[in-house]
Amino acid sequence: QAIADAKVSQKSVYYEHTNYIRNKYFCIDADQVVVVINDEKYNDFNGYCQGLHFLESNRKKRVSIDDVKIDDLNCVKSIHVTQSYIEK
Repeated sequence: QAIADAKVSQKSVYYEHTNYIRNKYFCIDADQVVVVINDEKYNDFNGYCQGLHFLESNRKKRVSIDDVKIDDLNCVKSIHVTQSYIEK
């Protein structure tokens, strides 16, 4: 949620959180980790995080992360995210 909540200008917040997730949970390159959004859309981790970060600039709505499920705590290869949009 911190990545989604960070303002576009807060690049250090974005990198701090994405690097933490990569270093703590991934055993493969981040561009190989699949993110499934609402069981409909597929993206790689880097693309998903960039989308979250830049969607914050939308003045009318914000992404809310409702649930996250991972396939394996020791070596994450896929992430299932349930998210919604809330009005600002």
